Amino acid sequence: MAAGWILFGAGAPAVAGEERASDAEPEAATEMGDLFELGRLLFETFAPEEILREYRFPTTEEWNQFWRSIDAASETGNLEELAWILPEARVAVGLLRQHELGEFLADWLEPRLAYLEMAHRALAAIPEGRERVRPEGLRQPGAGLAPPSRDPVRAPLSAPARQQTGAFLRFQRNWEEEVRKHPPPPRAASLLPRLKRIFREEGVPEELVWLAEVESSFNPRARSPAGARGLFQLMPATAEGLGLRLRPLDQRDNPEANARAAARYLKSLYNRFGSWELALAAYNAGQGRVGRLLQAGGRRDFSAIAGTLPAETQMFVPRVLATVAVREGIDSSRLPPPRG
Repeated sequence: MAAGWILFGAGAPAVAGEERASDAEPEAATEMGDLFELGRLLFETFAPEEILREYRFPTTEEWNQFWRSIDAASETGNLEELAWILPEARVAVGLLRQHELGEFLADWLEPRLAYLEMAHRALAAIPEGRERVRPEGLRQPGAGLAPPSRDPVRAPLSAPARQQTGAFLRFQRNWEEEVRKHPPPPRAASLLPRLKRIFREEGVPEELVWLAEVESSFNPRARSPAGARGLFQLMPATAEGLGLRLRPLDQRDNPEANARAAARYLKSLYNRFGSWELALAAYNAGQGRVGRLLQAGGRRDFSAIAGTLPAETQMFVPRVLATVAVREGIDSSRLPPPRG
């Protein structure tokens, strides 16, 4: 269970001196330790007997190593690593939902299973990748939630294969198929009217509220191990920069406050980069990184830099636009620019 919680932070590490809407911070180490202890308590108290027979709770060392390896895989685009841990991630979500104390983590982790599933699909779609997909049933009773080792270690995918898998990950139609497999989160219906009103007031297309499905399953109390909180998974410094208070009560847990801050942030990113694709890329990977890549390449479109972005960001952008397209029944490429 706990190992599953740390499969993703909120994406790739930030470049020094910069923070995204969802980047790791120094206090994340404390957050991770707290979640580790909570996870162990939930596992030992509420895990069903069949789970206790099949799994053991990871050690602190396994927890930290698993986090580092998956964080690195998200950054470098190691699809094999991302696809390899999919079975454990699914188990983790199921364990978290055994008790209400785990809901805020389950609603953060479950949307991120789609990245692992898409990595698996991308590998399985090409001959060179199929032989790298994890065989079914590769697990020993009593194993931890960290996945089994991948032996032998293979050479990286060839350049043509990397191009093929990258194109697969970024193809919005693939993400639309993925979105259609699942109904909207149960909380969406009650939250959507309020969230759309706030986005309209801030001059941002109201359809972009579906970003909350990707970030938090529409759970206002969703939390990531890296310290992001709320519907739109804002990190502390980002939230404070957008006018939210973190003490004595954390305003990121307030749906309206979180949504207004996210709308303002999206608007500022669009105004800087000139497209929703680039704004979403900056929301996920950091505006400093996106700005530097655009400057180096001499072009101002997402396709020009997509292949150099972290794996999660390459998937995040088409996934958000696909979610908007499917949930709203619109062509998300035609979203208007912000007003005001």
